[in-house]
Amino acid sequence: MFHKEYPNARRFELPEVQPLRGRSLEETILSRRSRRNYSKEPITMEELSRILFFSVGITGKIGRYYLRAYPSAGALAPVEVYPLIERATDSDLKGIYHYNSLEHCLEEIRKGSYIDELVEICYHQDFIRNAPICLILTVFEKRTRSKYGRRAKRYVLLDAGHAGENIYLECEFLGLSTCAIGAFDDEALCSLLEIDPEEEYPVLCYPISRRSKH
Repeated sequence: MFHKEYPNARRFELPEVQPLRGRSLEETILSRRSRRNYSKEPITMEELSRILFFSVGITGKIGRYYLRAYPSAGALAPVEVYPLIERATDSDLKGIYHYNSLEHCLEEIRKGSYIDELVEICYHQDFIRNAPICLILTVFEKRTRSKYGRRAKRYVLLDAGHAGENIYLECEFLGLSTCAIGAFDDEALCSLLEIDPEEEYPVLCYPISRRSKH
């Protein structure tokens, strides 16, 4: 299995993505920072769509292998992304979703507000509370282990880092703020996402926001 899906979940199509003109890659890299001063102003679904596509989206195919926006050992793509949506300007979606990369859509996991619970799970890092969206990255180690054996544990973390840097760069390109978070209660986060930690486990969280003027 090279991508996960929830066939019985409610699905929400994301806006189609086309590359934008703007600052150069080198300018984006130079200005990239971990930013923790967040505005409560909502994110648009188009912005979320762009971040998801340009971080982990499918950008091509060779044989049975789908090619992603991030480099992956053996093109096995172990990274999955769960957007926690608290506020989106052009949508009433609020809850936890899974990003279906093959269909470029969101699959509903849980409806409701979970940002306060996420703050607690991340050991009370309160700056998260203002973020209208948080992306939670997980990995399926067994996808990579099927080809690379024990080295898979190393490779899936490298893959997650590649995907995470794409999140940073796309947020910087769009003038948004984010910060990688690796400190959280693993068991509690697995419970929140309703995933089996024996199959799939979380590795990084990225709260995303407009930049605070303060």
